[in-house]
Amino acid sequence: MLARATGKGSSRTETGMWAPRGGLGKLVEGFAAALGPRVHRGVTVQALAPAPDGVFVDGQKWDAVVLAIPAPAAAALVVDTMPELASKLRVFHRAPVALVYLGIPEDEARKARDGFGFLVAQGEDLRVLGVVFESTVWPERAPAGFSTLRCIFGGGRDPQAAALPDRDLIELARRDLAHALGTDATPKHASVIKWERGIAQYGVGHRDHVKAAVAAGRLQRIALGGADYRGAGVNDLCADADVIVAELRTWS
Repeated sequence: MLARATGKGSSRTETGMWAPRGGLGKLVEGFAAALGPRVHRGVTVQALAPAPDGVFVDGQKWDAVVLAIPAPAAAALVVDTMPELASKLRVFHRAPVALVYLGIPEDEARKARDGFGFLVAQGEDLRVLGVVFESTVWPERAPAGFSTLRCIFGGGRDPQAAALPDRDLIELARRDLAHALGTDATPKHASVIKWERGIAQYGVGHRDHVKAAVAAGRLQRIALGGADYRGAGVNDLCADADVIVAELRTWS
């Protein structure tokens, strides 16, 4: 996809797990730097409105808009000016998620030295949804001699867990790791990050809802992108770029 966008060839990348040094935020920063002053960062859009052959963004006319934000936030931008589109966006839902990061000595997490992590089946005596062996999958995610484990709570199966106090979540993570990995070491590091709008939920009829929302946006020269619609993974979102570009080309 990058080769098509730039017109330059690219060498085949080895298969495996890859991530930018410093996290995915570095990838976004790199794109913004490459685009230069065309990207306005740190700006909060208040409202969108129809315009002849375009869209008003806070009163300024643009040829088209790509809404790549959570669907509920997108609905709030058009609720007064494009009620039909807003109604189609309100059907999408994301479940809250809490991520607990624990840093423990490598010797105390021997079972986390290999593999990606594990998922927990419903009905098991664990509240965690899954655990990623963060420092095993990606280098430089923990100091030498330590392991970083990312424990995921909440989601559509257990949304209440994401609202628990940080201290309770850390204790739950420690309990579940002791049960699953046999480690009861005291963490040298423990932190919690919460996302109120976390994992996009795809219920029965999801594709029909997407088609209806895309059609409503198309009438207003608004394209929809992001995890709510055609896939939540990074690979899905990259592939989504082709869909968005094809949509925009029909309006040029």
